[in-house]
Amino acid sequence: MPDLPTITLSQANYARFVAALPSAAQTTIEPSGDVSGATDTAALQTAITAMAAVPRSQRLPILLGGGGIHYWSAAFTGVPAGCEIAGVGMRQTEVQIVAAGDVTFFTLDTFQSSPADYFHGKAYGFVLRNLYVQIPGTSYAGEGSRAHTLVQDNGSGSMTFDRVSVAGFKRGIWAAYGSDFTYLTECELRYNDVGVYFGPRSEQIKLDKVMFLGNREALVLDGATTGTSECYYIDSGVANVTFDGNTTTRSGVTRPAIYNYDTVWTFQNDWHESNADGSGKRIPPRFFWIKGNDAGLIVRGIHLRDAYVVAGGPADGTRAVLEVDGGTHISMDDTLVTGSAMTYAVKVSSAAPRV
Repeated sequence: MPDLPTITLSQANYARFVAALPSAAQTTIEPSGDVSGATDTAALQTAITAMAAVPRSQRLPILLGGGGIHYWSAAFTGVPAGCEIAGVGMRQTEVQIVAAGDVTFFTLDTFQSSPADYFHGKAYGFVLRNLYVQIPGTSYAGEGSRAHTLVQDNGSGSMTFDRVSVAGFKRGIWAAYGSDFTYLTECELRYNDVGVYFGPRSEQIKLDKVMFLGNREALVLDGATTGTSECYYIDSGVANVTFDGNTTTRSGVTRPAIYNYDTVWTFQNDWHESNADGSGKRIPPRFFWIKGNDAGLIVRGIHLRDAYVVAGGPADGTRAVLEVDGGTHISMDDTLVTGSAMTYAVKVSSAAPRV
């Protein structure tokens, strides 16, 4: 093979060559003060579009400044892999949602009704960090009929949420078709209809020091197979953790049986509390709800360890720490239950499980 020619670039030509390569500038968006949301939304969309135009290795985080409120009024499109949006602090960078209707602000990957595999391999690496995102006027009012989804993941994964507070949404983080290797660290999910949802084939999920407060359902696992939680679940309306086992998922699709029910979820060093606000109104019927499926199949492989349960509020004779409607291979080890609101440690509402 002949020797390849050697190409020598002068310093000036090398500088021109490097300058011609696509690159991403660091973008910082300061609050505009435009309460309609048009200015802040357009600025972030422009930054996302510019990020998508360069190679992934050159996609620098988009920074949202503090000292004011950012207003978002519409969905963001064309979100590329590796997109990171970061504020200066969870208490310093605030975003308020002012959109009409029912908007999903960040959609990752393309939703498919019949994928060959529920996890189809596009690890997006989406990151939200140091943000407080809320719908104004957030409270218990409107529970069960709220609007908007902050993030929908359609079977990609590798998402990271680090010190993010999400309040007042219909769905905070919604992994409709599953999500692999997704982590939440020191986040807050407050007053959402569903705080976090992991659909079929969600695996290797880690929830660490997440505060779930006042959600209708804090965490929903709908065919999610493996994960760990070391979190705080306080004053939920329906349940702190729901294992939903229906063959038709909440996204309205039928999942193959192979992704239905075999789970290994460990809840260790969790804190579960009811009636923390002292009103007597925030006492869920159960802390854990393990729901069998409509085809008679079961959910299995759930472990509650070293948890502290504060069952505050008056008893009504029906509530349970763990309600089982079609489950097996469930363990509860070294869990302390105090308070009188929960009449049962384990309440079996259908066929007897192996507990």
